[in-house]
Amino acid sequence: MRIGVAGHNLFDIALAWLLAEQRGATDGVEFEMLLGMASAQAEVVRRTVGSLLLYTPVVHPQEFDVAIAYLIRRLEEGASQENFMSAVFDLDDEPALFARERDRFLASIETMPTEVPEPNRRQDRSAAPEPAPRGGFENTPDSDPSLAANRLWAGAIRSRMKDSTLGNDTVEANTHSTVEAVDQVIEAAVAAGAAWRELGAKGRAEILHRAGDIMERRRGELLEVMGSECGKIVEQGDPEVSEAIDFAHYYAESAIALDEVDGASPVPVGLTVVTPPWNFPVAIPAGSTLAALAAGSPVIIKPARQARRSGAVMVEALWEAGVPREVLHYVQLDGRDLGTRLVSHPAVERLILTGGYETAELFRSFRPDLPLLAETSGKNAIIVTPAPTSTSPPRTSPTRPSATPARSAPPPRS
Repeated sequence: MRIGVAGHNLFDIALAWLLAEQRGATDGVEFEMLLGMASAQAEVVRRTVGSLLLYTPVVHPQEFDVAIAYLIRRLEEGASQENFMSAVFDLDDEPALFARERDRFLASIETMPTEVPEPNRRQDRSAAPEPAPRGGFENTPDSDPSLAANRLWAGAIRSRMKDSTLGNDTVEANTHSTVEAVDQVIEAAVAAGAAWRELGAKGRAEILHRAGDIMERRRGELLEVMGSECGKIVEQGDPEVSEAIDFAHYYAESAIALDEVDGASPVPVGLTVVTPPWNFPVAIPAGSTLAALAAGSPVIIKPARQARRSGAVMVEALWEAGVPREVLHYVQLDGRDLGTRLVSHPAVERLILTGGYETAELFRSFRPDLPLLAETSGKNAIIVTPAPTSTSPPRTSPTRPSATPARSAPPPRS
């Protein structure tokens, strides 16, 4: 590693060189100055330190006006009384200018900290995470791979992927093979909806906030099952877990905000069915499910078979947070006829699909009046009105479906 010292302030350059000599680090320091600015001083610096890197702006002749603008900016900077360059040519002859620059330099030395600064990057995924703040929304930070503790944490996750069985118990316990079993799940979900709605927006929001906190705590498990089942490496899966966590906190806050709209009385649907894809095995199932729950609707989620374990671990986190199992049902179905029964059941008041256009057509053919929110593949036309109902797009897709009366999603991650 080499330290770069760039600038024309001779006091700063002298201090950097003296410190490098005192600490035996002259081979690890590189000095940089601007080409054509105070060339005589630059030559003295080069002779003293041994080498000098010259910052050289280059411009195509046809764009020389850009170079003129650059030179004017440099001239303005150099002429400013706040800039060392305004005195550089008169330091020998003007004691007042020398004293001005000396005093500025000494004042800056006084402000230098004497203690070793603490690092700004302190994230440690192996430590217990703090709960997310309530009363507002902030994006969840992704895992920082530059930190040694996080690399060790990720390495342990990778080592567990091959033999992971996470989610298996939930899948096996909720796989149904008869029409009667499917009907019982539907009836139970509809019956539980009333109690879920009676919690009110704030009651549901607190449970969803806890769900976000628990998914953060179980980030490693979610990455493990995604890698084991869907082949997602940690670097790809980690932002997806962050997105799922964001959905929990954002929809929790959105539920409260929607409940406070003057003159509006949101009416949740009686039952939402969520049918997510396999390629985003945690974020998309979480987003659709959490939106519906935030709005007050019970949910039946049937993840894609290729991602059934990943969806199960996500649902387990929501159950742990306090979402009743009667309100949030996880299902896998043996046979296409059972899928047809679930989609076409008259008690289903909304279906959220992320998948192929043909699948959306198939679902609608099962039940022509099906209220379907579908994000489908293809290059469909999008019409943006002057006052769109969605305040900002989610991270994964510009058309993430929601079960709330006004569609919304977390703002893009910064």
